[in-house]
Amino acid sequence: MDVLSEELRREQKYFDVAWDHRERMRSNLGLAAGAAANSGAATRIKQDTQARLDRIGAAEEPVAFGRMDDEGGERFYIGHHAIFDDESELLVMNWQAPAAARYYEASHADPRRLRLKRTFDCSMNRIVSFSDALFAQLADAVEELEAYEEISDALLSDLESNRTGTMQEIVRTIQASQFDLIRADADQLTIVQGGPGTGKTAIALHRVSWLLFNSLGNLTADDILMVGPSPTFTRYTRLVLPSLGDTSVAQVDVHQLHPPVKRGRQDDPAAVKLKGDGRMAGLVRRALYGRVGPAEGQHWVEVQVGNRTLSLPAEDLKPLVGRSRASTGTYSERRQLFRELLAELVSSRVRLDRGRLRLALDPAMDRLWPSYTPASFLRELYGSRDRLITAAGDEFTAREVSVLHRRPAERLSDETWSDSDLAVLDELDHLINGVKSSYLHIVVDEAQDLSPMQLRAIARRSRNGSMTVVGDIAQSTGHWARDDWDDLLDHLPAELPHVLEELHFGYRCLQPGQAPGRPTCAPDRGRPCGSTPTDRRARRRSTSGR
Repeated sequence: MDVLSEELRREQKYFDVAWDHRERMRSNLGLAAGAAANSGAATRIKQDTQARLDRIGAAEEPVAFGRMDDEGGERFYIGHHAIFDDESELLVMNWQAPAAARYYEASHADPRRLRLKRTFDCSMNRIVSFSDALFAQLADAVEELEAYEEISDALLSDLESNRTGTMQEIVRTIQASQFDLIRADADQLTIVQGGPGTGKTAIALHRVSWLLFNSLGNLTADDILMVGPSPTFTRYTRLVLPSLGDTSVAQVDVHQLHPPVKRGRQDDPAAVKLKGDGRMAGLVRRALYGRVGPAEGQHWVEVQVGNRTLSLPAEDLKPLVGRSRASTGTYSERRQLFRELLAELVSSRVRLDRGRLRLALDPAMDRLWPSYTPASFLRELYGSRDRLITAAGDEFTAREVSVLHRRPAERLSDETWSDSDLAVLDELDHLINGVKSSYLHIVVDEAQDLSPMQLRAIARRSRNGSMTVVGDIAQSTGHWARDDWDDLLDHLPAELPHVLEELHFGYRCLQPGQAPGRPTCAPDRGRPCGSTPTDRRARRRSTSGR
């Protein structure tokens, strides 16, 4: 038996031992719920058990993807999940653990006190092959190769030879610069610019996992939202994140950020462009509050209270409207304040129980401060050329108003909405009901093609402005093609610094019939990669808020 075969046999033996301990951990966790004292405790234990099971990985997953040997002779195996033996000794280190960082950071220039870095190629838990980077030898080789101009990155060959097409294995090939992006400060808005095949989606997904693992309990899966361009993306990430031990992260495509409505309408290109324009936010706000208060030229407002009809001067109502509009809160909250102020005004003129008085005021409220759902208001607005013209002011042309105007369906339940309507409906939902800013970190993929209105829908779901925004501005196409990231940043939160990072290299795609182990793109891209490694201009920009 040659030396290489003997080494592979020893490694396989280690993998088998680690696999046995992992499966013993799985079996013990499966018995935990049965030991509960009551059904309530069993439910809680079962939930905790499932979360822990998710963290140790599936039975078919290899126990490790890498190994690092330090100069002192210690050896550490790196995997997607930590594995311990019966004496709680660490057999495999979680890639997210701070101690595992050297596996990604080590290079010929700074080996981080490592002698060797080994990468395993596995079929399930069977080791097919492995490759080693001996840092002392690598440094000598790099020194010799640096004389050649075409060698622009000394680690390019090593990275290219190890990258595979499955996201579960992408982590093994993360460059030190990519790993730095994964570990970037959460208190910033990080933009990851990269061409096809540069691994930007892999970085985003691993960043989610990293933040959760290293948050010291300050961040949970419920605090993170991932937004993709299509259902294809969300189906993809729902398969990937569980392999990293994170199963509860909310994952949606951008067309799911809206109140529930019937979809299926097709807009022409002019309407798609206009409805995505950031000016639409101002238009719907002006139109919404333009429906508040006595009508233009109205001098008296009649209110029926019991058997009495009160005629209220419009001038007496305008201060109440102004006070309500100036208050903080949503359209609905301000409406409730106006209702209380109107009840106070009327109660000074009639003697009636406050509850009965509120009911009596409903018809007047419907005229003075109507109650709307986002869909009912937008249907009414699109159906009225006069209201569109009034709300448009000087910001929209007559041609643009005509693009928005359409005949409404006979009933609201029959109204069908286009994809470009959805972000406008979300804007109205925010104005009328408020959208809770419920996420501490948001990841946005393929952000370069999102409209300003879609970006607003994403931004309002952020509590603090912490985001990871991923895309390729060079491939920005369609109605919102952009030349740089500044236009996009104008519509995202400004509370935290904005940092732009650009990935340096793209890699060729794996073609049908090509041998495994060659570089590939993530399967959600839908666009071809370049045929050769592409040097991309690296840059970093940081601002202290916009």
